[in-house]
Amino acid sequence: MRNLRVAASWSEDLADRIWSLAHSELSGIRHVVATTASSRVDLARYLDTRFGIGAKPALATRDEQNVAHIGDVELITEHTDSLAAPLQGVVK
Repeated sequence: MRNLRVAASWSEDLADRIWSLAHSELSGIRHVVATTASSRVDLARYLDTRFGIGAKPALATRDEQNVAHIGDVELITEHTDSLAAPLQGVVK
């Protein structure tokens, strides 16, 4: 999607954060956020270049899809503890 932005983080970083949250005294819903957001196209291109995948993605806007989109959504956290700190985004 050309006009859809995501905040992607590395799976190892996310797994470490989830493990830490699971072993903490914290409870409730927690959004794990990343430091940067990028378009899915930029993310795909970055991963393709970094890992030499050789992908040829088809590009379309969200409006060109058959499924309705809820609009711009950004997950943030209001928590300020160390486990709420943003993870390093994949695309810098």
